[in-house]
Amino acid sequence: MKQKRTLDLLARFTAHGIRQDEVGRKQVKDYRDCISTASEKDLRTFEAALDTDTRKTFLWASARLLDPDQFLDMLGFTYILRTSKEIILKETAEVEERHLKLMIDLENDRNRLDRDRAELQRLQEAFDAKAAEIEALRADAGRFAALQDLLKVIEDPTPSVDSGQDQG
Repeated sequence: MKQKRTLDLLARFTAHGIRQDEVGRKQVKDYRDCISTASEKDLRTFEAALDTDTRKTFLWASARLLDPDQFLDMLGFTYILRTSKEIILKETAEVEERHLKLMIDLENDRNRLDRDRAELQRLQEAFDAKAAEIEALRADAGRFAALQDLLKVIEDPTPSVDSGQDQG
């Protein structure tokens, strides 16, 4: 591609517009020749290297000076393809970033769940130990009550049937 000549023509179009005289017609012919003889790859490389203002002039001049089908083809494999790739890369990066954040959150949730399970297990074991202590205390209380009843019987024997008749 005749990059230097194309840049020169774009600079002229920016400064003076598209002239309608003989010089302007020669510039238009040269511009069409530069664009139509370039490969898609050369045009993509050329367009991607332009600064924003020159890129706008490039698209404006191409829309005005090229055959509509030629312009649409050139627009498709330069600007549209480049911006589509940029959008896809940006969206992919955002999705990957959100995915990474979700994976980190998931790992944190799993760690928290593991800690909570361990704590629950510890509490269950403590509860089971306390329940066993309570059962042992109930058994002891039952034996204590039986011993108290036995002690009452020993300390305060019930009057015999004979002794009750003597008083009567």
